[in-house]
Formats: sequence, structure tokens, C-alpha cells
Amino acid sequence: MNIAICDDEPVFVDYFSKIVNGYFEENGLSCSIFKFYDAKNLVSECCSLDNKIDVAVLDIEMPNYNGIDAAKDIRKFNNDMTLMFLSSNNSHGDSACDLKIYKYIYKIAGKEKIYAAFDALIAEQKYNELSYEIHNDGKILNVLIKDIIYVQVRDHYAYFHLTDRILCERNSIKDIVNNSKFERFIRILRNTIVNFGYINTIKDKVILKNGEKLNYSDRKYHDILNKYLYLRRNQI
Repeated sequence: MNIAICDDEPVFVDYFSKIVNGYFEENGLSCSIFKFYDAKNLVSECCSLDNKIDVAVLDIEMPNYNGIDAAKDIRKFNNDMTLMFLSSNNSHGDSACDLKIYKYIYKIAGKEKIYAAFDALIAEQKYNELSYEIHNDGKILNVLIKDIIYVQVRDHYAYFHLTDRILCERNSIKDIVNNSKFERFIRILRNTIVNFGYINTIKDKVILKNGEKLNYSDRKYHDILNKYLYLRRNQI
């Protein structure tokens, strides 16, 4: 994994680099650290065609061109790169949400907090590689769990709504729910589970990021909301 660390204070870049290197060594993983002391140089690298950066960790409070401005410019070119914010205060939460910032780390956070951020990141990468076999129309298709928006079961058949198609197989909601691969899905109706990552908000309906609206059980509202908030808080 290639990790860029950007802060106008070299002492802190060295401090954070040491902790990150320690994390990867202790977990038997490899990483390369790229140090930046000016956000413009980082953005140039991240937005280049031969960019090698997988994760960019940016200090927010940098002079002239701060971390928020840098993140905005990176997002114009790359909407999927993992970005983390470093800050000495918590006054930039709204910007972090708008810019899809993966983690918000306080500069005074100790080793354990930084390790926890990378634990979550590694777990996220493993989750993104999870696949599920769907026996559809006589064929066995492997689909990534992260590409399943929601699943509905009707008349003993499960309909998997993906980002680009709908696939169907004979299955039960019980067997799907009990499969650990679907731990990030929320059961909103007796026959429907929704991938947490595709939920935009929960109001009178579950509103998905693609604009689709799904009904949910009023009786289960608090359970649905609590699981959604838990997943959002922990990003598991």
C-alpha cells in the first residue's frame, strides 16, 4: 500500500510516518510512505496519470492551500481515493462528510487511534474483495458483495439488485441474512435487506444514493436506525 502523508510540519510527518510503518510491520504487511510538506505537490501527484498513491493523509490546517482545498481538488480527479484528515480540532466535520473523508484523526491522538484507523481501512479493503455466488438461470455468477444494493425475496426467490442489473436465484431471506458476508446489510422489511453503503438517508422511506426509495417496517424503525448509525459510526 502506498501512503502519502502531507503536513507543513516535518516533525509531525516523521512522527506519523513512524507510527504507520510500525503498524504495517506489526501486522506483517508492506507499505511505502511518501512524504509531502506542501499540499499542492500532493495534489499534483494524486491527480497525475501515473499516480501511485493509494491513501492520502492530509493536515487540514496548512497555510495558503489547506487540506480541505487539496481534498476538493483531488476529488475532482479521483472520487475513490482513500483520504484521511489530520486536525487539531473537530470544526471541519461537515467538510469531511462532503468530501468522502474515510477517517478524521486528531493530531493529539495516540498510537492506538491511528492503528484503529488503519485496522478499519484494511478491513474495508477485505470487504471490498468479498464475493457471493448467485445461481442465476442455470449459470453460477460471482458478484462482489459491495456491488449488491439490496436483496428482496418473493415466492422463494431472491432478487439481487446490483449496480448494473438484477439477478435471481432460489433462496430464503433467512439463509441470506445468516450469511456473514451480508453483515453490512440492514433488514428493513421481512423480505428485504439493504446494503448500508448505498443508503443516503432514512426518513419516511429508506432513500438510496441512486434516488430509489424503499419502504421499511415502522415497527422496526428504531432497530433499522440504530444499525444504520452503528455501521456509519464504525464503518465496519
